[in-house]
Amino acid sequence: MRVAYLLGAERHYRSLVAKRKSSYPFKYAGQGWATHIIGACSEIAVARFLNVHHGGGIDTFNASDLDGVECEIRSSETVPRIREKDTKPVIGVKYFAEEPLRFEILGWVYPAEIRARDDWRKYDPPSWYPTAEAWRSIYTFLETARPCSF
Repeated sequence: MRVAYLLGAERHYRSLVAKRKSSYPFKYAGQGWATHIIGACSEIAVARFLNVHHGGGIDTFNASDLDGVECEIRSSETVPRIREKDTKPVIGVKYFAEEPLRFEILGWVYPAEIRARDDWRKYDPPSWYPTAEAWRSIYTFLETARPCSF
């Protein structure tokens, strides 16, 4: 947890220094810090589950969160999104804002399959929000979609 906190804090600090516009509408002060820290926590949780190394990337916008995989996290009330730029398998994670912070790995999807569904498309720039049935079991990820470096 400490590593995720430091990683998320550094990500947010660098975005502030570079004056990057946030891709999330923050409703209260400090939400940007929390968003980056919770995102780093989810990546580390998935890496631990898959038993792979988490590189701790900062300012690596065109690289995947884990080697060859994207992690997409949302709060317990919403659904992880698939973006237009996603090409690698996406692992969906939900977090529950409780003490201690808890994560649930929803499963994984191929982005191209999700983008084929117009009924899941929303917003501009477009994002897709697949239903729970679309997420494959995370256990099948290890057998079928796993990048060769895992």
